[in-house]
Amino acid sequence: WGATPDIQKFGCDEASKAGLHNFFGPKLRELEGVPRVLQENEERIGRCMAFKAAKGAELNAAVMAAR
Repeated sequence: WGATPDIQKFGCDEASKAGLHNFFGPKLRELEGVPRVLQENEERIGRCMAFKAAKGAELNAAVMAAR
C-alpha cells in the first residue's frame, strides 16, 4: 500500500520526466489514480536529479577510486 508503481524506476533526467508526463498527461482524467502516480513519479525523478547534481561528481570519484 502507498507505493507508486515504478513507471520510471531508473529515470533521473528531464527527458525521463518529460516522457512520463507525455505518456500519462493525456490520461489524467481517464484513469483513476493517474494524477497521483504521475505526481509521485515526477517528484521521485526530481529528487534523483537533485541528488545527482549535488553528489554525482563525489560518487563518481568514489567509484573510480574503488576500482
